[in-house]
Amino acid sequence: MMEHRPSKIERLTFFLIVIFLGMFFLSFPGAFAQRKNSSERVYDPLSREDLKEKLKNSEVVSKADIDGDDLIEILKKNSGLEISIKESIIRNGLNFSRLNKQALKDIQLPETWSEKDKRTWRKQKLQQKINSFFVVDHHITIENTVIELNDADDLNVYSVNAEETLFQSIFFTEVTFKGMVFFNN
Repeated sequence: MMEHRPSKIERLTFFLIVIFLGMFFLSFPGAFAQRKNSSERVYDPLSREDLKEKLKNSEVVSKADIDGDDLIEILKKNSGLEISIKESIIRNGLNFSRLNKQALKDIQLPETWSEKDKRTWRKQKLQQKINSFFVVDHHITIENTVIELNDADDLNVYSVNAEETLFQSIFFTEVTFKGMVFFNN
C-alpha cells in the first residue's frame, strides 16, 4: 500500500485555508469573546421608579437588571409589598442592614406564636444582647436570579447581608450568590 503524500497544490491550499481562517477569527474578536461569556445574563437596567411601580402593583419583575440599593430603599420606604423577582440580576448585593432598626419590644412577632413563645424569644434575644432588629415586613420571593456585587470577582464580601434581620417571609429558589451570604437570628 502506498502512502499518500500531499502535493504542493494541496499543501498550498491547506496553508491558505489556515491563513484565511486565522484572519477571519482575528477580525471578529468581539463576537467570539461575547460567545465565551454567553452564560452571563444581560438585561436592561430597571430604574428605581420603574422598579417601585412594578412592586407597588404586585407585578413580577422579570428579566431585569436591578440595583440592590434601589430595592433596599424601596423596602425602607414602603411596607407590606409582595415582591417577586425572576430571571434577573441584582447588582450591588442586598444589604438589609441599611434598613431602619426596630427596638425588640416594638417588633410585631407572628400572630401564630403564643404569648409564651413571644416572651421566650424576646428573652433569648436580650440574653444575646440583641436589643433591636432590621425588620422586613414584605413577602419576598427571588427565583433563578444572580445576586452580586459590583466587584463580582471578590467572593470574600457579602452579596447578601441580613445580620440581625427579621423577615415576614423570604424565599430564594435557584439563586446564584456571587459573594458570601449572611443570615442570623
